[in-house]
Parts: sequence; structure tokens; C-alpha cells
Amino acid sequence: MTILDPNSYRESLNQTLARFVATSSPINEVRAPRLAEQLREKIGSLQFVKGPFVETLPDFEKGRSLEQLHQASILDPRWIAFGENDANVWTRALHAHQEEAMLREPYVEAWGGPVGLTATPGGGQRKLLRLVPGGIAIEEDEEDTDDSTGQVIYFDPNTGSWMEEEASGGVALESVELREDPDDGALYMHRCAACNHRSSRYPEPITTVRPGDEALAAVAAQSILEAMPKRDHGDNPPMSGRNLLVFSDNRQDAAFFAPFFERTSRQQALRSAILRAVDANGEIDIDNLVTAVRNELRRDGLRLYRPGVLAELETGTNESLRLKALIVAELTTLGRGRLGLEGFGRLGVNYVGFDRVIAAVEKAMPGKLRPYAEAFARYVLKMIRDYRAVSDQHSSMIDLDDESIWTRIAAQPSRCFTREKNPRAKVAMNLVPAGNRPNRFTALIKKMATATGENLKNSDVLDVITAFWKAMETRKCRDAIATCGAHAVIPPRKNAQPWKPTSTGATARNEAINASRYLGRAIWRKWSGYHRRSRIETKMHCLKKTGPAPCGALLRQAGR
Repeated sequence: MTILDPNSYRESLNQTLARFVATSSPINEVRAPRLAEQLREKIGSLQFVKGPFVETLPDFEKGRSLEQLHQASILDPRWIAFGENDANVWTRALHAHQEEAMLREPYVEAWGGPVGLTATPGGGQRKLLRLVPGGIAIEEDEEDTDDSTGQVIYFDPNTGSWMEEEASGGVALESVELREDPDDGALYMHRCAACNHRSSRYPEPITTVRPGDEALAAVAAQSILEAMPKRDHGDNPPMSGRNLLVFSDNRQDAAFFAPFFERTSRQQALRSAILRAVDANGEIDIDNLVTAVRNELRRDGLRLYRPGVLAELETGTNESLRLKALIVAELTTLGRGRLGLEGFGRLGVNYVGFDRVIAAVEKAMPGKLRPYAEAFARYVLKMIRDYRAVSDQHSSMIDLDDESIWTRIAAQPSRCFTREKNPRAKVAMNLVPAGNRPNRFTALIKKMATATGENLKNSDVLDVITAFWKAMETRKCRDAIATCGAHAVIPPRKNAQPWKPTSTGATARNEAINASRYLGRAIWRKWSGYHRRSRIETKMHCLKKTGPAPCGALLRQAGR
């Protein structure tokens, strides 16, 4: 990588421009030598370049080398072949994001031929290779699940040639099963082999490591814009009067880059304001966070505008609601995975009344799993936030169908989280899987039991999920759900009594109780879909009272 000296580069560029202007002038040095000499002196005193120029893409943060990853038992021992053939590659430190990708679940894209693998597309078939062999996870309500492992292939890491299993110096990678797309005929990975995630927007749930020129330019431009000195242009100008021109030599790139830069610039400014507000106030609730972030944005000269062709400034209550929706989006949809403040470890989300939920889950878990009750409860609540189960009524009626905030995929007001599959809920995710199929929550509990050596039954898994769900029906948890804008389908108990309507959570519970009383509990159960859960629990209670053996026989008979 070339190291750029800002001052020397400015002087070199200034001298080059001065020579160009001097040689392109129409003054003849033979006929008018004095005038030409004065022109050269004048050009030499001019400053064509303001500068100094800074490098917008510094080198990446360094991580561990392949040798260190091998010593930590992260890489397969066969990767030592790199060290035997090229010591520089083996001992050279990787970039931090490269190491993180290897620790998460990287895939190697290659194209196979009759002789071996190549890194560029050719006449061979496309292959996706895993560094960590193993079977795929099982997702909820899917009939096309597959527990088989992919084919393990052996090849020479230097030439890509196929090798036998017993040959020395070879690297073993697992070839992931790919399916042919009926539209373009290309081969794509249907589901992630590690987490079984399926993308609803792209042909594959994985992307390349390189973010693209637009993303790099957006981050660099935003950083330069914030580092520029302030300029006084009237009363509280946007970005404190800073101006920066970013251009492209391609009209298609410019058409794509303009809205991308606007969106990323707004997102980075909002994240910076959230971090400053949290650093200044410490632990803070969502409503006070909105006020603090609004003050930070106003201090920076930033404003919120309504989406549309005409830029209309948001003021008053509309400004607060739009800012609250943007912050909630950062903590839900936009903060999913490792791309948000929470994923980077800069921000944490806590819940009011969370101790009661932990105690309920811990009580339902077997002995060896109880130390991990808090981790499991936080995982479920994080999934609820990632799914964007937000209630418009309990979140001060923020706009839940604005695609400029939630993106086109998650802009549905009816998104919710239910305990069991509800036919009346169109965009819902349920905790308890349907048809005795495992989902991500039951699979996680079983994996925890396997890791700790705990013997766990299917009924125990459902007991843990049921205990979590029932613990959410407390007054504090209902208030926390309403405060955070989350929406949960929680039916009232049979002997439930109305609470004092001192909060939105209590009001929602009282409405459910009144509806059950006026309509009748049977009609309310059928209307809300809760009658299915009640019937299943009653029948399972009857089967459990008969004992393990008769219960198993009855279930097998029912299965036939």
C-alpha cells in the first residue's frame, strides 16, 4: 500500500498545474520575454490546490495470522500446507474483518473442473466450500429440511488440483449443496449451511466480503464532511455550514449513489447522535433517548424531512414520532446481525421487569441449563426485536409502513410475535413450532442440553418456552413491551382482574379482559386463535397422566 504525504502531494500537484498553465498560455517568450517572465512569476505565486489532501481509505485493522488461528485450533490442521509452501502467507497478519469472517462462517467460492478448482468463473460448475464441515440447522415449518452433510473434497491449496484424502499437503473443505434457479439457470445456495437462514430478497443468504465502492465512498465522504471546519451561513445551517461535493463519472452510478449516500449519511448521523446521547446520559429509556438524540441532531444542524419528492421539514409531534421510528428501526430491523450499534458492541438493550422472566425460565430449565437462562431469554427477546414486532398503538402511533424507515421488506404494520401459530395473524412469528417440527428456539435449547450433557425431552423444551411466554404477562413486562413498541399476543388468565389504567400495558390487558367478558371466553378464544393452544395443553395433560408408556403408544397411534 502506498503511503501518501498530504503536504508533498499538494505541492507536487500545484507545480504540475502551474507548468500546464504556463505552457498553455498564448504569450510568446521570444517576442515578449518580460511579459512571459511576469506571467511565470504570477503563476508561481498562485495556489491552485488548497489541500492538504488526506487518504480516505487507511489500512484495515490487523488481526491474527493463519499460523495463530491454527495454533488456537480454529483452522483445520491441513491448512498448515500454506506454511510449508509460503511462509509469508502463513505468518502474515490478516485483516481484522477477514479474521472475523473466518470465525463466523465464511464460504469460499470456486469453480470446479476436470483437473481441480479455480478462483475465476470458467467452464466448470460453481461451488461453495465451507471451512467448518457439519450439518445444517433446521428451521421452523419447513418440509424441505436436510440433515445430511455435504461432500468433503480435498485439493492442493497452491494449484487447486484435486487430491486424495490420504495425500499430504491437502486441504479439506465441505462442498455445500447448490440448487439450480429456474429463471436464470445459475446455481445458488438455497439456505445457509450454518444457520439455515433463507433470504427473501436475494437468491442467496450470503454476500461477498467486499462492501462495494458505493459503501466505501459513503463512509469516507461522511467522515470527511464531519471533519471539515464549521462555516457560519445564517441561523443554524445544516451540518454547521459544511459543504462537500461527491461526484461520479458514470450516470448510472450517480443515480444509484445519490439515494444510497442520503440514506447512509442519515443513518450514520443518527447513530453518532445515539452514541453521544447514551454516553452523556447513561442508561436511558426510549422516550428520553428520542429527546436527547433530537438535541444532538439540532446541535449538529441536522433536520428531519418527510419522504417524498418535495422536501418538507418535520416539526413538533411529527418530528418526534419520525425520530422515534428511526431509533426503533436502528434497534430492530436495521440493527440486525453485526451491522448495527448493538452488533458492534457499542450499545446494549435492557428490559424492564427482565428479572422475573429470567427467574421463570430458570425455574423451568433442568439443572445444568439454569446458568444459561438469561442468555436464552435475551436471545428470544432479540429475535422479537429483529423481527420488528412493534405495536403502533403502544409506540405512540409511529408510522410502521414507511419504507424509507423500515425498508420495503419490513414495512408491514401487522408484524407480531405469537406463542403458537395464529391463522388470523398474517405476518407473525411463533415461539412454539407447528406440527412437532423443530424451530430455531427449540433447536437452541436442545443444543444447549447437548453441550451441557443434560438429558432433555421434547416436553421439557416446550415447558421452557411456555414459562418464558407466561412470564411476559406481568404488569412490568406488559409496560416494558408497550414502552419499547413491541407487540405480543398474551391472552388474559381465566380469573384475571382489571388493573388500574395507569399505563398503556395495563390498558391493553384490560381491553383483552373486557372483550373476553362481553364476547364470552369461548368466542374470544376462537376469535384470537387462543383456543388451539388451550385444547392442545388440555389433551397433553390427559396423556401425561396416563404415564410415559401409554402416552407414547397413544402418540404413535395418533401419528398413524
